[in-house]
Amino acid sequence: MNKLSMSKFYLFELPKLLVDSLEPFKLPLEVLNSNFSDSESDSEGEAEGEAETQFSLVETKYTTEDVEQSFERWQWETRAHMTGSPYVYFTSSNPDLISNDKVLAIYKSWFDLEKLINHPVQCVNGLPITGKSCVIMVGSGHFAAAIIGHKRHHHKTNISNPLANVNVLKSKTFHRYTTRRKQGGAQSAMDNAKGKANSAGSTIRRANERHLQEEIQQLLNSWSLDLSQCHRIFYRAPGRSNKTLIAGYPSAPISNDDPRLVKIPFGTKRPTIDECKTCWLQLTKVLTTDPPKFDLKSKDTSTSKPKPKSREQTPVIPEEDLEAAKQQEDPDIQL
Repeated sequence: MNKLSMSKFYLFELPKLLVDSLEPFKLPLEVLNSNFSDSESDSEGEAEGEAETQFSLVETKYTTEDVEQSFERWQWETRAHMTGSPYVYFTSSNPDLISNDKVLAIYKSWFDLEKLINHPVQCVNGLPITGKSCVIMVGSGHFAAAIIGHKRHHHKTNISNPLANVNVLKSKTFHRYTTRRKQGGAQSAMDNAKGKANSAGSTIRRANERHLQEEIQQLLNSWSLDLSQCHRIFYRAPGRSNKTLIAGYPSAPISNDDPRLVKIPFGTKRPTIDECKTCWLQLTKVLTTDPPKFDLKSKDTSTSKPKPKSREQTPVIPEEDLEAAKQQEDPDIQL
């Protein structure tokens, strides 16, 4: 079966993320084959005759079924990059590694998206076995950070403590009272929303926010050399102001547009060193799962907005009928 080469798709300069149908490729199909032909005509008459010949060759070489099957296969292979899935999926020809009906899932956070789309296998092979990365978590007055080596410890496997093999090179935690109990939200956020409060507790929380910010920034500045050597910096900082504590502030070792700075693609618990280790184990785990299934024929209706239900109209009773009903219930009423 003849299949369209990927280089022909690139001629249109259409990003894979934007291709949803075969319509753009149906009309220029003959042009592609005529451009890739080995022979060219010098005269206009010969060019017209060869154009008809090329068109007939296109019809015999690429049937509609071939094109659709090739396109569906190509679209399935890149569909993982087009959705909001946090994983990128790979297959293997080694039956000892994985069966044919399974795929390997790796978090996209490890890769550059543009390189991942164009060269996925090279991206996986380029992951450093040695080196180090950083995990930073901050929220609700809690802060935890750890610089972790890619090469794990060679301790004896302990099922009851899977965190024992995580190679933590540096770690630090801070905790300050910055949120009101059972209320949540930073004191600065409450001040911006409802105005500045003058209670003793609010004053303490504001001071603790400043102290926590100073402690975090001093720590990161002291880790500037290690952070510059990290392959990835994973962070979890819910809220508007929490990210400014770790990146983008004056003289910060981490900039907001640093390509190594990526969010942790799953929910986490309270920031602690053990939670940083747990996140690291989850991020570095390669999952074996079923291949993603997509309906390439029909449009995705899962995200379509449901139609609003029609409201049942209350029947309107004329005033004459209401008056007659009242008189029947109480004949003594006179209007």
